Formats: sequence, structure tokens, C-alpha cells
Amino acid sequence: MEERTRKYRLYIPSSYTADQTMPLVFNLHGLTSDAGQQELYTQMNEVAEENGFIVCYPKGHNRAWNVGFNFPNSKAADVQFISELIDHLDLTYAIDLNRVYACGFSNGGYMSHKLACELSDKIVAIASVAGTFVPGEEAYCEPSRAVPVMQIHGTADPIVRYNGFFEGISATETIDFWRAKNNCLAGYQKTKVSNTAKLDFSKATRYDFGDCTDNTAVVLYKVKNGGHTWPGARLILGVTNRDFSASEEIWNFFKQYSLEIPSRSRNSLPVSTSFQLMPNPTFGHLKIALNLSKPTTLSRGLYNLQGQTVLGTETAHFPAGKAEWSYDLQNVPAGIYFLRLYFDGKIITRKVIVKQ
Repeated sequence: MEERTRKYRLYIPSSYTADQTMPLVFNLHGLTSDAGQQELYTQMNEVAEENGFIVCYPKGHNRAWNVGFNFPNSKAADVQFISELIDHLDLTYAIDLNRVYACGFSNGGYMSHKLACELSDKIVAIASVAGTFVPGEEAYCEPSRAVPVMQIHGTADPIVRYNGFFEGISATETIDFWRAKNNCLAGYQKTKVSNTAKLDFSKATRYDFGDCTDNTAVVLYKVKNGGHTWPGARLILGVTNRDFSASEEIWNFFKQYSLEIPSRSRNSLPVSTSFQLMPNPTFGHLKIALNLSKPTTLSRGLYNLQGQTVLGTETAHFPAGKAEWSYDLQNVPAGIYFLRLYFDGKIITRKVIVKQ
């Protein structure tokens, strides 16, 4: 396991509650940038606030992501980092594990493609702005399922060139790769983005490649004369298209897709629906409500953020059907805790907020 401290920034919309899961979007910065700059540049927090999803801005080791560049850059185990970060955030917040997505800019866009290749069991869909594949790296891409992909790229990008260069295949080759990987049928729908910003020196066209495996899609936003920039950004760092917002269009693309998996193997319960904690936050009386598909013996325990036991393990047996298990937390000080349910050698953890 990689032993280094990794950092991230997190935005939680005001509509968040601990008893209702929310989608999670990773937004990855470019080379030499960092999480705070990506948060400021993309303004995705505003989209998250309006649409009700959590945004995580991880920081790459040495301000870079390990995507196979030939020049010195991060050699960190970044796929493992994102995978473990998903697990960590799931333990701390109410994350909808069926709706976890990744997007990024430049080097972060490259990393988004890598996550689609190597973490498709957790990442539902990806979007890349001005980032493709290092030539040859796509040959090692073997996702476990068809992954919806959006590519946004300026034709005048001087850094990651639209038509390709020694550290990046072209935007067209990237789209063709994912079309083939997702078994998309021939043809596409072409839509010109309304040129509402006459003074941004650029125009955009959207290409939708549908009829792909599992109703997925591959989408290209081709920004004519666009630079190495994030469309819709308020900070102008080159020719920046302002006819559409990349942050908004990325979310509109993501929200169509879900893994549609009732539960992950690492925290699967013998229930037909997810269990509920009510109320959460609680003032001392918590109810665990389940709908069990078979007779089940459950154990539970309460732990603080340091993993220390607050309430010891209790065990009870329940018949199949709807079940309720009361939990007395009146003597537990106000704070944030983890409730763990044990069953059939498995563990599922959820955050509990106790108030006075």
C-alpha cells in the first residue's frame, strides 16, 4: 500500500443531509496546478449547489497525475488513491456509490481516462477537458464495463494539441477509441452550440455518438479556435469559449448514468432495499430500519472517528421481512460516529450524528 499523506478539497451542497445519499464527482486539476486552483477555475461548486451533488478536488502528488508521461511527473499510485478516497468518503458522508463520476482538466483529463480504464467498477462515467491518452497507454485500457465518456477539446489548444502530439493522441483518436471500446454503431448527431458569446473568438459543435453498449454514449465538444481552457470559466487563461459551461454540461452528461447496483460486495446486506437510520442526526433515540430478504443475525457497534469503541457489540436475530432495531444513544456525547453492522462475515458502516 502506498504510504504518503494525500490531500483533497471537498464541497458539500447546503441540501446535504446524512440520511440521504448524494452523487459524488471528482474534479482533477492539471499539471503544476492543485485542488484549490481547480476548484476556483472550474466553478463546479455552483453547479453542485444547484443540482445536489458533492464535489471532491483531490491533489496530485507533486501537482501531477501518474498517466504515463515520458518526462518527470508523479509516479504515485493514483488509481489506488482515488479508489481508497471513494471508500473513505463513503464512510464519512452519505455517498451514492452507484453515482460516482470523474472529470478533469489537462493532466487531470488524462487521469479521468485512466480511471475509466482501471476503476470502472466504481467510476460510472468520465469527462475530460483538454486531456487524452499518452500514445500507447490506451492499449492497456480494459474497463470491466462500457463507460460513458465526454471529451471537450479546443482545436487551437497549444499544450495538448487537438490533432495529437508526442505526449497525447488526438481528440478524434480518443473518441474513436471509446466508440470502439463501447461498441457504438456508426454515425453521430451533430449539434452546433449557439454562438451567444460573440467576442470569445471561438465556436463549439457537439457530436453525440450513441447506440453503444448498455445505452452508454460517447460525446465530443469540438471548440473551434478554443485554447487550453475550460469552457465557461470566469478566469480567462487563453481563448475560452463562453457559449457553454463545461461544468454544467459535464454534470448534465453524468446525471444520465448510474451503475444500478443495489449494493457493493464490500458492504452488501441481505436486504431488498438499503437500510435507513432514523432520525439522523439524532438526539439520542436511533432506529435502524431494514427489509431483510432472509432470516439474518446482525451485530452492531458504535465507534468514534478514531475507531475507538463507544458502544460495544450487540447481536440480535431477525426474521425475513421488515425489521426495526432501536438504538439508545442518550448517553453518547454530541459528535460524529460510525455505526457498524456485522453479518455473515461482512461489515457495513454508516455515519451517525448525535446532537444534544
